[in-house]
Amino acid sequence: MSSSCRIPEQRSGSFRNSAAGVDAIEILYWTGTISPVVHTNTVLRKRADLFKSAMGRAYMAFCDDEERERHIVRIRKSFSMEFGDKEELAFRNRLDRIRRAGYAVRDPGTEPLRMTTLGVPIIERDKVAAVMSVSFFKSSVDPRRIKEDVLAPLLDTRTNIEHALDFIRNRAGLDASVHREYSVAL
Repeated sequence: MSSSCRIPEQRSGSFRNSAAGVDAIEILYWTGTISPVVHTNTVLRKRADLFKSAMGRAYMAFCDDEERERHIVRIRKSFSMEFGDKEELAFRNRLDRIRRAGYAVRDPGTEPLRMTTLGVPIIERDKVAAVMSVSFFKSSVDPRRIKEDVLAPLLDTRTNIEHALDFIRNRAGLDASVHREYSVAL
């Protein structure tokens, strides 16, 4: 299963705003509706945890420094007992590792424990435009093959999306901000 969420300009309302900016990512697209092995009814319109979910971690690792600092300050204020100096340092170190790796993995303690998720940012104009993830049953993929069988196709898809966004942005007459409806007969 794969999900993606768009992190568009604030006017679109597809993420939650607070006085400090974005406070959660909202999932706008989910392939679970066409999957025969779905683990949940839906994740649409759910909020991805910025610190435990693969999508949230990917966003936090790749968003700009100012945005990241606003989130961390907010978390320190809201959860001062649970998110102290030690926890903040560990989180910052995790984000550094995610940036070096190019992808995030969800917290292994996140339910359902029989699954895991990998998340990657989709970058447009040097900013996180969206985050995409793929979840799978741990027992369905040999751990030695995760990079080849799951991560590589996810990264290829991200690259293709980024190239398409770049093409649309640079192509005369195409406007990526225009919402288009297409009639599809199946």
